[in-house]
Amino acid sequence: MDAQEDSRGEGPDGGRTAVGEEDQLPARGASWVRRAQWAVFWAVGAVALAVVAWFAWAAFSFTTSDDPFRTHSEISCSRAMSFAHGELPEGATDEDCSSDEWMDTTVRGTFRMPRAEVGPWLKRSYPDGKPEKYCGQDVCLDMSLPEEPGGAHEVRLDVRYETGGTALVTLEALTL
Repeated sequence: MDAQEDSRGEGPDGGRTAVGEEDQLPARGASWVRRAQWAVFWAVGAVALAVVAWFAWAAFSFTTSDDPFRTHSEISCSRAMSFAHGELPEGATDEDCSSDEWMDTTVRGTFRMPRAEVGPWLKRSYPDGKPEKYCGQDVCLDMSLPEEPGGAHEVRLDVRYETGGTALVTLEALTL
């Protein structure tokens, strides 16, 4: 027996095999397994990359903006009062109103008006509203309104009388 014959082993069918032949992959059927493995690898990698990218975007957006989802907007106070089922009084000044919309809509704002016109304006705008007597401001109005499309379901008005014959009105109107 020579040295080469000694290094040969028996094959799976009991016959002799050449040196190194048992280390080779079968030629048929293995390519689809390899492709499936690579497909799974790339799919998992793509999902992981998407998750990391989303976290990076969220971290950047929330650290550089007060409103990353663009839900806050400045609106006119006449539009805010229309949403609150009222009207902006004549002679209103220093108007500053905004709207926050996501699942519900909340409209907030402040404006100044002549102090003498507060009572008649409230009776005209909210005839069913009854101002509260003890509320921390000079006049408070808190009303639930019937649900109408495009309008508020809850309206809160706080009026603080200022020196010089003016009143500061704070509005909050929201849907539920």
